[in-house]
Amino acid sequence: LAIRALIRATEAAWFSGEHARCDQIAAQAAALRRPAEPIDECQMLDYLAGYPAIFTGDYRRAVEPLRRAVALAEQLDDVVALVLAAGASLLLADDRSACRLASRAIDAAHGTGYTSALPLALEVLAEAELGLGRYEAAAASCQEGWRAARTTGQANYAADHQALLAVLAAIRGDHDACRLLLRELVIPPDAGAPSRPTALSHWALAVTDLASGRPADAAARLGAIGEPATG
Repeated sequence: LAIRALIRATEAAWFSGEHARCDQIAAQAAALRRPAEPIDECQMLDYLAGYPAIFTGDYRRAVEPLRRAVALAEQLDDVVALVLAAGASLLLADDRSACRLASRAIDAAHGTGYTSALPLALEVLAEAELGLGRYEAAAASCQEGWRAARTTGQANYAADHQALLAVLAAIRGDHDACRLLLRELVIPPDAGAPSRPTALSHWALAVTDLASGRPADAAARLGAIGEPATG
C-alpha cells in the first residue's frame, strides 16, 4: 500500500508540475526496498527510482531503472504495473513499446473492472500515438479517455485529455476546434500554476501561432512552459 501511495503521489506531482517533489518521493521509495521483493513491488520501486531523475535532468540515473520497470512488466498482468511500464517507455522515447503496454493496460482494466485506471492508460496511449504520428488514433484514444475521466470523476485527467485534444486539433490544422476546446477547458483549482493542462494549452496555441506565421509568439509560449534542466 505504501508503494502504491507513492505512485499516486508521483501522478499528482506530474499533473501539477511540481516536479521538485519527485526526488523526495524517490527517497521515500528507496527506503522501502527489501530483499526478495515480489516482482510487482520491484517493478514499482524501479519506476519510482527512474521517474524522478527525468525531471532533474539526470537521464543517466533514470535509464536503467526505467528499463527494468518495462522489462518486469512483461511478467505481470496488473493494470498499474502495465500503466507504469507504458509511461516508462514514453520517458525512454520508445513510443511503440508505450502503445503496446498501454493497450495491454486498457484491456486489463476492462477485464477486471478497474475503470478508474482507464483515463491515465488512455492518456499514455494517446501520447504514444501522437509521437508515432497516428493523429486520428490519438484523438480517438483521447476522446475515450476524456469520457472515462468524466465518468469516474477524475477532473485532472479530464482536463489533460481535453488539452491534448486541443494539441491534436492544432496539429491537424483545425484551429477553430482547438480554440473551442481551450475556451471550454476547466482546469481544477488545485492543479497549480505549471499544471499539465496549462502546459498542453500553451503547446496547442504555439502550434496555431506557428501555422499562422507567428514564430516569435510560438517560441514565447513554449519558452514559458519549458524547464531549463529537462526541457
